[in-house]
Amino acid sequence: MRRSFVRRSALALVLALASSACAESQTQDTSIGGRTPFPTASAPGAAQPPTAAQEVTAFVRPLVSSWRPKGTTVVTMAADKLIATSLDGGSSTELVELVHGAEWEWSMRHDGGAFVAAVEMASGITRVAIWEPAAGVVRWLTADGPFFQFSPVWSHDGQAIYFGGRCDQPGVSRVRADGTGLQQVLTTRCPPITTPVAESAGGTLYVQEGWEGPEVLGLRDLTSGQKRNFPGWHLDALRERQPGALAQGGPPVGSSQSWPAPTGLTLFDERTGGRTDLLGGLTEVGGADWDPTGTRIVAAIRPRRTRESPVLATMDERGGARRLINGTSGASRPTWVREGILYLWAEIEDWERWDNPYASDEFDLFPILRPPFELHLVNPDTGASRVILRSDTKFGFAVVGG
Repeated sequence: MRRSFVRRSALALVLALASSACAESQTQDTSIGGRTPFPTASAPGAAQPPTAAQEVTAFVRPLVSSWRPKGTTVVTMAADKLIATSLDGGSSTELVELVHGAEWEWSMRHDGGAFVAAVEMASGITRVAIWEPAAGVVRWLTADGPFFQFSPVWSHDGQAIYFGGRCDQPGVSRVRADGTGLQQVLTTRCPPITTPVAESAGGTLYVQEGWEGPEVLGLRDLTSGQKRNFPGWHLDALRERQPGALAQGGPPVGSSQSWPAPTGLTLFDERTGGRTDLLGGLTEVGGADWDPTGTRIVAAIRPRRTRESPVLATMDERGGARRLINGTSGASRPTWVREGILYLWAEIEDWERWDNPYASDEFDLFPILRPPFELHLVNPDTGASRVILRSDTKFGFAVVGG
């Protein structure tokens, strides 16, 4: 079994909130990370606890009485609604609506049987809710309080949820899907902000740590407490057999937040800490994944500092037997499923140059995309493809069922 992961965009949001919580100045910022402004609290820096009238369905509202995935299914979030589209065909289904005008993050269990969301209830206050679509049940998983809980991710067995905490409760907590057993499993310093990414079959919790410098991929053995850090790397996918973690390289020290796509692709062994470089630093990588058997890899690649479009390439677990997939120019974020390889696509309108202010000879080019934004499914052997989804705005996706 293997899992692929979406890199989360919540870090800017959490960092902005954490800087307010951790700094001496408590000036409130209601426009966080360029996202939807928060409802304003009654006083700067003062948390407003949720009232009893704030029922869970005011924040997470199911749009269907019951639902189960039909085979391999793509789920996306658009206009505050979670939408399911089966690769077997048929129309899309709107599943659940999240509160409009607030911040939220979500994660769906790999079998499609449960959906969790960290939803904003007031400025600087979030709470984790769960919806079980087959039973039509929606409820809170965490209690009321002046807490900021973010980036919920499912445990490997799908029985529990991990989520991060702000600087007033730094670290990572875990709660069972039935709402019991809430405990802090990882206590950290703040800064940096620690964001849970995934749990492996071997009991290692992968986290991302970030503050002002490059992010750090952290591997934390929850049983032994052993930890390993890999600065500048981001988890893409896991397989059960070791070495099993595919990770992209991150921006170098001193670079700005506008740094373009990560470079390089590496295979990590969570038992030994060993790493095998599959792609070097002269190759930009726009996502990678294992095939369903966990024996081959797909990556969206392009030569760094060129105007060449990214293209999908397959390879073995040592980076050899590399082959480009025809017709995938412009691809990013590949996910290998039983039916083929899913990937995001958009036309490149122009290229923008970024010059490193810390090194005069360092620059990069990154593409400017224009709509429509599409999700394609391609057969890696024949190159035959079809469009699964099309949107005028950028979107991410997850895969359930299958």
